[in-house]
Amino acid sequence: MAIELIDVGKPLVAAGAGYVGKQIFRTEVLKKLLDFWKKKHKILVLGSTGVGKTQFINSFVDALQFDVVKNRTILPTEIVTEVLNERIAFLDVSGEPDKKEDRKIYFKKTFIDTAYKGIINLVSYGYHETGYENKEEVSENGKVKPAFLALNREKELHHLAEWLPFANVSQAQWIISLVNKADIWQANRNEVFAYYRESAYGKAFEYAKLPQRHLMLPYCAIIHSFANLRQTDFEFGEEQKYIMKKHFAETLLRLLTEK
Repeated sequence: MAIELIDVGKPLVAAGAGYVGKQIFRTEVLKKLLDFWKKKHKILVLGSTGVGKTQFINSFVDALQFDVVKNRTILPTEIVTEVLNERIAFLDVSGEPDKKEDRKIYFKKTFIDTAYKGIINLVSYGYHETGYENKEEVSENGKVKPAFLALNREKELHHLAEWLPFANVSQAQWIISLVNKADIWQANRNEVFAYYRESAYGKAFEYAKLPQRHLMLPYCAIIHSFANLRQTDFEFGEEQKYIMKKHFAETLLRLLTEK
């Protein structure tokens, strides 16, 4: 099944002071999402180490202004929020290389669990926060080395190959490829989206012939420089970050309400 790109539209630009739609985002869209999550539908959060899985979960939970309680196990990490005694759970599966065999065991058990409504696979176009000891390994002449990004995109493919075979038996109704760290790659959005739709990543889903609907969305969990480098002069601020959160939440709400 082809990947559906659910983008926020044209490249975002600064829209002035204040967070446009932030209050509506919190009080309307996320309140509706809570109504569905309190039924204990679970969402599996996957991705290779360094792509920002936990940052994504924390940013979404923070946007709801929830108190967060973490129940940590070796695999996976469950991040639970409670609002008015209602329980919401994100299952964050470790992407560490040394947990590969543990993940396989977990996938066999988890992918047939009917409680899981969907799967979110985080990617970041190679801008992984781990895997290097110093800035020289990452950058040259003030730019991130293409070889570093290519190596990390290969890691994304290896991680995808671990769980994709189990997706055919999964009870999940949809898969979202969430392209994180949009604050870094936003100026090259067309290149990034084309990569995930047309290269080996997209072809892997095509060959798998999965029954689930597959969507791709941009996301920004936090805004910060990568390896102390400013990648582009593109202006990306807190308002743009909230627009992406709102866009993600609205899309997720539609998926949860579809019959």
